[in-house]
Amino acid sequence: MKHLIIVFILLVNIVFAQNRLILNGAYINITNGANLVVDNSATNAITTNSGHIISEGENNNIKWNIGTTSGTYTVPLGYNTTNYIPLIFTKSAGSGTGTFVFSTYKTSNWQNSLSLPTGVPDVNNASGADNSANVIDRFWKINVSGYATKPDFSSLIFTYIDAEHTVASNTITEANLIAQRYNSSIPNWGDYLPSSTVNTTLNQVTVSGLAAANMFDWWTLSVTNSPLPIELISFTAILKNNKTVDLKWATASELNNDYYIIEKSFDGYNWSYLTKVKGAGTTNIKQEYIANDPEPYIGITYYRLKQVDYNSTFSFSNIESVELNVNGNIVVKPNPFTYTCELQLEGFLNLKKLEVFNSIGQVVKSISIESSEQKIIHLDFTNIATGVYYLRADGVALSQKLIKQ
Repeated sequence: MKHLIIVFILLVNIVFAQNRLILNGAYINITNGANLVVDNSATNAITTNSGHIISEGENNNIKWNIGTTSGTYTVPLGYNTTNYIPLIFTKSAGSGTGTFVFSTYKTSNWQNSLSLPTGVPDVNNASGADNSANVIDRFWKINVSGYATKPDFSSLIFTYIDAEHTVASNTITEANLIAQRYNSSIPNWGDYLPSSTVNTTLNQVTVSGLAAANMFDWWTLSVTNSPLPIELISFTAILKNNKTVDLKWATASELNNDYYIIEKSFDGYNWSYLTKVKGAGTTNIKQEYIANDPEPYIGITYYRLKQVDYNSTFSFSNIESVELNVNGNIVVKPNPFTYTCELQLEGFLNLKKLEVFNSIGQVVKSISIESSEQKIIHLDFTNIATGVYYLRADGVALSQKLIKQ
């Protein structure tokens, strides 16, 4: 494999030097399956004042050895020397000596199915027809490897070019663009629909709250939820009287749709079954559905819709959330912590029991509250593994997290 390695040495006073790639009006064009290797994990290891890196091929890669460094990174990608289309993401630490590999390319014309990345068989819609007209004319590769525990992403921002959605054969409403990735394990485009927002002024689509398990190599931008197996018009969660939640969704059409499952979560990552609703099979008539959650979590509750076909294939909707007001609050100090932390109880009435549990629901600590005068609880995590933990107050899950480093 070819490797193109460029190292810039920037002297920052006489004491030390940094290995960084700094672009001041320059353009780096990666071709013929070469790799531009950046062996510096700092968020500013690649910096552009003007200029950018041109990939325009699935195997013309930027390999950035980021490892466990957390923060916001900008990959200064561009199309020719005119259009700057940076890829921006904010990652957690993860664990291990991890590497990110990036590339991007514009498809040969509006018909994406003629320029698919290796390992991606189609961009078909629910009926099995080519959905290229609803997909922007570009693919992005984000390969994350070498980690023992892969990092999560609090944001992932794609920048696009107007010409890649405005060509006559595309039928794209720019304001409806969302990000989708191809799950090569299933395989399916529509098993997970990340929460996306579009900024038509900046030409950017932002994904928020992306868990490591939902990161796969190939991404593109599509209209609304295409190419999912159902044409979902809307999915909403509405808090009523600060007690219950109405969940409503509507579809424009359905193909072999067996049923829906509503799932709920206290953190947006760990999901549990709420209820099941029968689907409409195959129809081109608008369908409307409603379900109810009689016991949302105290704090924030997240919801998603799982659609299951007759052949057991499934896909997920966007994530919606509601916030239930609480009669108390818990402040964790410090957070993150190494061995011990302190819980400060604020505003609770008649609280009897607190439980600390892990991401799979196992209780690691249970604390009885002796009186309403007890305002501070000291927790010793010396013999508990590092990770993220959660709280239950008298059996009700809270949105507060405890992070042991």
